[in-house]
Amino acid sequence: FQRRRRQSDATMTASASSSSSSDAVLPGYQVQLSDSGVGHSVAKLDKCATSLRSFLCSTDTSTAKRYSPQQHDWPVHTSPCLREEDTLSYRCRCTFQLICTADVNKLEYAMRVKCKPVSINATSFPIATQRIQVAMASFLELINRQAESSILLASRPASISFDSSWDGQDCTATVNYTDPLPDKEAWLVEADKLRRTCRLTCFTGRSKKRKLISSDGDAEIETYIHDTITICTSVHDGSIISVDVGGSVPTQTADISHCSISYL
Repeated sequence: FQRRRRQSDATMTASASSSSSSDAVLPGYQVQLSDSGVGHSVAKLDKCATSLRSFLCSTDTSTAKRYSPQQHDWPVHTSPCLREEDTLSYRCRCTFQLICTADVNKLEYAMRVKCKPVSINATSFPIATQRIQVAMASFLELINRQAESSILLASRPASISFDSSWDGQDCTATVNYTDPLPDKEAWLVEADKLRRTCRLTCFTGRSKKRKLISSDGDAEIETYIHDTITICTSVHDGSIISVDVGGSVPTQTADISHCSISYL
């Protein structure tokens, strides 16, 4: 699968700082870091399975004659997470509002809950990929250190989105600005420095009717993120034996991919 972005030679730091996310909050999420992600996965899928059984029973009379929602042999397969670590470091795309703390005048990440921004209380997001977590922490540290003079802050950044590939080779960031972007050359000088420090494949600034791109390639074209999917099939009947996404995907994600492709 190819998502809009291109591969970079940037390498991923082995792991993100655990201290920066130990007190993190997941605004809008039903489960917080102190709760069991596995337990939530099991409960949520069981609820969906029950709902699906009821739906099939009410709409398919031929099926309803053979099964009832209460029967355990109803043909609905669920594949919940089996390990707590599988419920972390999985999101390849995250978007945050950038808010300024009144007391220290520093930017921090937030997510909207009922139309109000709620700080995640950390410099990285524990359920994002490790690649994104590292980029988040580096971006915030660098931008806050240069807060007084940075042209990257002149147009009032409102939000930021991070994207990464599964294998961690690619990571991009896009900042959406409230005011029009400033002089192109001046912005690109600082954007290039930030991109290299954060080891981003591409760093993009967007404002109304304008977009500036910092990358090692064509400065007018946004780069691409590539995710490699390897499908091993049987030489006898062509059936799928295994599915590997990017080489470093949590087991549950690979299992889901396997089931989906097998179904297709």
